[in-house]
Amino acid sequence: MRECTPQVPLVKLDPNGKPALLNYNLPQSTVYEAISAVDLDILPAKFSAAAKAIPVGSYWSNVPNGSTLQALKTRLLEGDETLILNAELVPRVAVLETLTHNSEDNIVPFIATNTTYASEASTNADIVNRTSAYRFVLPAPHTEESIAQRIVNNYMPIAFIGFAGTVDLRFEKRQTVATPQLSIVLHYKMASFLGDYGAGETVKTFSLLPGEKTTITIKQYQQKEETRKKTENVVDSFSESSANDLQNSIDTENKFSTSNKQDQTQSKSRTMGVNASLTLSKVSVGASVNQTNSKTSSINSAIETQVNSLTKAVSHQVNKTDALRKIDVNSETSQKSTESTEETIVRQLENPNKSRVLNFVFRQLLQDYFTLTYLDDVTIYFDNGLPNSERTVKLPQLDTLLYEMLADIEVIDDVRKTILTYLCSIYDYQGVRTPFVEKVTENLVDLDNKLQQTRTFYRKNKDLSQTYLEKTVKGIVLNVTHRTLRTPSLIVEALLGQGEGLDCYNMQLQDAAVESAVLQNTKIQHEIDKMNAETGLVNQNRIKMAHALNMLDTIGDPIKQAELYKKVFSECCDVPQSGCGCHDKK
Repeated sequence: MRECTPQVPLVKLDPNGKPALLNYNLPQSTVYEAISAVDLDILPAKFSAAAKAIPVGSYWSNVPNGSTLQALKTRLLEGDETLILNAELVPRVAVLETLTHNSEDNIVPFIATNTTYASEASTNADIVNRTSAYRFVLPAPHTEESIAQRIVNNYMPIAFIGFAGTVDLRFEKRQTVATPQLSIVLHYKMASFLGDYGAGETVKTFSLLPGEKTTITIKQYQQKEETRKKTENVVDSFSESSANDLQNSIDTENKFSTSNKQDQTQSKSRTMGVNASLTLSKVSVGASVNQTNSKTSSINSAIETQVNSLTKAVSHQVNKTDALRKIDVNSETSQKSTESTEETIVRQLENPNKSRVLNFVFRQLLQDYFTLTYLDDVTIYFDNGLPNSERTVKLPQLDTLLYEMLADIEVIDDVRKTILTYLCSIYDYQGVRTPFVEKVTENLVDLDNKLQQTRTFYRKNKDLSQTYLEKTVKGIVLNVTHRTLRTPSLIVEALLGQGEGLDCYNMQLQDAAVESAVLQNTKIQHEIDKMNAETGLVNQNRIKMAHALNMLDTIGDPIKQAELYKKVFSECCDVPQSGCGCHDKK
């Protein structure tokens, strides 16, 4: 017999380890970011000469006056990065620049893609690879010709990464005069957490008669690609299409809610050093805490307007997609759909009851999400409307930027005081004033631990955090929104009908059948009990025999062993020592 020796496994659990704990309320995998700008209403005369200077190496210095459409198009086809601001974001594809011999044996260069090169190779005997060039892979609907036309019309193309994570282009009108602007850039985060989970509306009900069978089909909204895309939203099913749809909704909202001045500066909001974020509207506020200009807003009213715009756009998208999340349960057909992009789930149901109807109730499961929109960070942004003039700094570098861009110390102190006052007076979603910044004083010492100088700077409050329903975020919670979404799952309940479908005679027949089955089960149980009793007696005899044999082994006299054996097992045994004559009869 093969020995069953336990083998050491390749991988095993630590016997002293702790079991893993499952948390049923984890945050969503993605926290979305959004940015908005609060412009400080500062008079142009308050800015320094450096703030009004034309940056060296401006974009338009690379576009000579009178450049033709064809010349610009050719430069774009050749991958000229100077014609698109932030061109490093635009992907490029390699193309082959080759040399061919024409009929006069002159060398003629041309640029071709790999496909074109292959067709040329079939008609030209001598083709020599010279170098590798690159061509822009432009996002639709942009082409080299359309971009060149916009440049001719004095619009500068700027590449950026949108909220969906894809590269896109926007265009800014050419400016010849510097218009300095200092802005507070608010960085929001929108985090969604799982809430309650339970049954929603009734999708389908149907009944099976006694003994009836049926086949049902279940068709989910996710099984068809076209429908699935229409049901995606940024709360539970982020995708490129849902991200673009949300940004378009916010842009549309901004067009109706911003003033003329804000419309003119809105296009700059994507160049504030942030990519792949939702872009909200820009709002102007006073540059002095003592300023009482009716055209400007307070920082809290600006934040409320921007956050409400974001929340409204997300809720609109969620409501629109949730309305399409319907599951179809069909009990009238058992055929599968023949579309290649859709698969139908087929199930068979049966009512085993002989006298009652069995009812099925299908309900779609719902998932609750609560979304926290909070202020996560603040940066200070400057530009004067000219290309390459943008500057973005964190709060600790605030003074560096102010000293460079503002004219005198009095203006610097006033603007600094205004910015810090605004950021110390932000109200959360409950209306509680919460300081976002803190003042830090550091002492600089030498090797002998002697104080050399003291410096002061400002930063985000290091201990800033807020909690809602046991979920903590590192910022000021500005909005809390609960949303309930349909899921692609079903729950079904079986309800037994109360009415009997049999008359007295048939009910008595069923009772007799039940009684017969009970008697048959009782008979079988008796047989099992009898077998168990006999098995127990045999086991007792085996134990008794083993005990007797062990005692015999301790006695050395064979005659004594035979006598004891006879007393234990029988009156006569087949050994001469027993003296009963059984052995002699053989």
